[in-house]
Amino acid sequence: MKREEQARKRAKMREDLPVLTKEQIRRYRMPLHQALFCELEEKDLPSSAALLHQLIDYQKWLRKSHGPDSRIWARPRLVYSAEVLKTLVEGFTLAEKAHYERDVATECDNFLRLGVKFCFGDSDWWWLGEQLLVQSVNISSKYHGDGQRRFATSKYIMEKELEPAIMNLKEARYLSNGHSWTAAKYLQCSQKTVFVESCLGLHKALLSQAKIVMNYDPEHAIILCARARRRAYDACDHEGEAKALMLQGNCEIIAGLVNSAAQSFYKVLLMHIKAKRIEETCEARIYLIQAYLNAQVLIDDIKAVLKQDVMINPITSNIQANLASITNHASTTGVKLPTMQLPKFNGKYTGWLEFRDETH
Repeated sequence: MKREEQARKRAKMREDLPVLTKEQIRRYRMPLHQALFCELEEKDLPSSAALLHQLIDYQKWLRKSHGPDSRIWARPRLVYSAEVLKTLVEGFTLAEKAHYERDVATECDNFLRLGVKFCFGDSDWWWLGEQLLVQSVNISSKYHGDGQRRFATSKYIMEKELEPAIMNLKEARYLSNGHSWTAAKYLQCSQKTVFVESCLGLHKALLSQAKIVMNYDPEHAIILCARARRRAYDACDHEGEAKALMLQGNCEIIAGLVNSAAQSFYKVLLMHIKAKRIEETCEARIYLIQAYLNAQVLIDDIKAVLKQDVMINPITSNIQANLASITNHASTTGVKLPTMQLPKFNGKYTGWLEFRDETH
């Protein structure tokens, strides 16, 4: 009886054992990446196998070029990351099958989703996401069935570093102009249209570039600020316009264009007063005074003017009256203020800003 019971238990245990497939046995006995290569070749998906091999080799090259003391060397290796490898193979398989079915939209979407997943997820895998987004751009650039919506979206998402970001965002802005495309379904977050987001990204990138070059090439920085201001205008970002104009005024100070700087700061002042941004209004007033100081007006004489209680109330919006008050006190105390041609504004708020579009 005892032997029969043991035999029944053994038979039951054998029945409960899972039946492994050839792929599962191979994954158990071989390194995972090699097992995946074999699976892809057997499924007649050579492009997926080749791309996976290229990504593994690319990380090897990155590690070798930066050396063992670098942060890149310390990042997890793709060849040993089972979950990442499985995710890639799953996505590549869907993309290559869609390619053979001439479904370019699905092929591009798979690369775009994978790229977003790794670019904006764990920072250790941003390099992988970047390479996948490059694949998405390459595929979508040849596909016109969606009016190049996916190409514009891929270009917008790929704004990683400053110089490539400006180039990609310009192209995304051009392609998406007049369309209501969004990248929300890929980025899984609230997004405005690709056109508006591209304009906002360009505004940010151009201002960053202007801050870099303003100390050694302020004239070029002024042009960059004008472009950034235009992009903010396109996106209806009035606060962004004010930021660009404020930086433009600082660049004009460095370039010695004091009258232009004073006009820029005065426009910023009007914009902040219109929007009732009190802190920014005070800041604009300070920069406007600095414009006078940089025009070689004597500091003691300026102080003499300010002691006459003509300092501008941050809350008031009567700009012309304040400027007239300063001018009157300056004339009575002998202070010579620089000549400043103030702009004439009329019409609605958006009609105030008339400037050249450097990119058109």
